[in-house]
Amino acid sequence: MALDTARKTSPDLNRCAQTMNNFVANELKDTRLSMSIRDMGEFTDTGHGWCSASGIYNHAPVIFHCSKRHDLVNANCLRTVATKAKPKRILPLPKQENWKKLYASARRIKRNCLADLDYADYFVKQLLGGEANLHNRTVLEYMPGPGLITKSLLRHNAKGVIVLEYEPSFLQTNMDIAKQHPKDTLTVLPYHSSLAVDAWRSSEGIFAQIPTASWDILRSDLLITGMLNMGRFQILSRFLHNIMSRQHMFHFGRVEAIMVCDEKTIDTALASLGDKECRPLSIWTQGCANIEVIDDNVPSDAFWLKMPTPMKVIRITPFVKPLLYASPEVLHYVMTMLYTRKRQSLSTAIRTLAPDAIELLDDFKGDPDLPVYQLTLDQINQITMKFDYWSKRPPILNETLALL
Repeated sequence: MALDTARKTSPDLNRCAQTMNNFVANELKDTRLSMSIRDMGEFTDTGHGWCSASGIYNHAPVIFHCSKRHDLVNANCLRTVATKAKPKRILPLPKQENWKKLYASARRIKRNCLADLDYADYFVKQLLGGEANLHNRTVLEYMPGPGLITKSLLRHNAKGVIVLEYEPSFLQTNMDIAKQHPKDTLTVLPYHSSLAVDAWRSSEGIFAQIPTASWDILRSDLLITGMLNMGRFQILSRFLHNIMSRQHMFHFGRVEAIMVCDEKTIDTALASLGDKECRPLSIWTQGCANIEVIDDNVPSDAFWLKMPTPMKVIRITPFVKPLLYASPEVLHYVMTMLYTRKRQSLSTAIRTLAPDAIELLDDFKGDPDLPVYQLTLDQINQITMKFDYWSKRPPILNETLALL
């Protein structure tokens, strides 16, 4: 009979139910399991002076037995007879003593990754919200390395995980992990491949479960995580580029990201326009997203290779309305070229864009003799928009921009 009915019809069953719930709360320290028994479970008289209850714990069935006898109702007899079904096996990680050989190609390019399982679990539980926040979310993970966070996401029952990795040896490890899971649970994509570009518009596997939504709404069913410290500023710059162009997960709408990143990259991203440390990354950040540090105490020994600068965890929230107007490809090209000479005057540096590019400064709203790093967002918009529609833009740039 159902538990609520049992409580009404049998004082003995009611006392047993209380014993079970007390055990769950006090011994397992998990009130969610108690709720599962009350709301979902079956609680029946099995005869011979015992009662049995079934519920769900971490998506696995649990069976509890408890004595109906008055002298044992309040005893912790569940301790020795509670049983829990084993969860689905997740492929173990390669032993760390083998990483140097197994991931030699990654080591040669100083490609770092998490190596501390405890910190990976802390990151998923505390910073990503654990199972309570992940069970209805599809997560995109950037640069997982051997997959410590990936495995923790799976253990905490994320609805689905999409992995983007470019390093071949790490990619192979993640593909081996993916073989143990259906495609609508874990999908691994090579970061730079056409497959990774086309997959977001696919109607198969994990992508079939993700509807598109208005950019005005911050998605609660999607989340982005991973590491952004590879290739100096390139990965974060590309990530912000994806926000502007609505690529990858941003194809489905506005999505929050919680990422591990090095302090130097974060400082550069947050540099104010007009600061000598300002770079194109700073412009991307100021123009399309809010970045805030949510954990600045990431342990240095949590990583495989020694980190040259401290690591932090940041939250990236895309703006509803970006403050940059030109196409991301044109903006990328113009800012990259100008900032190679960022301390020179704009009137000098603009000649790097193309012959006769000085024409772009006709009717310029500002002082063209100021250094490039002092440009405001409005001035950057003015130059990039004018360059985008400039009749003298070299034709070869069309091919170059198409590759960015």
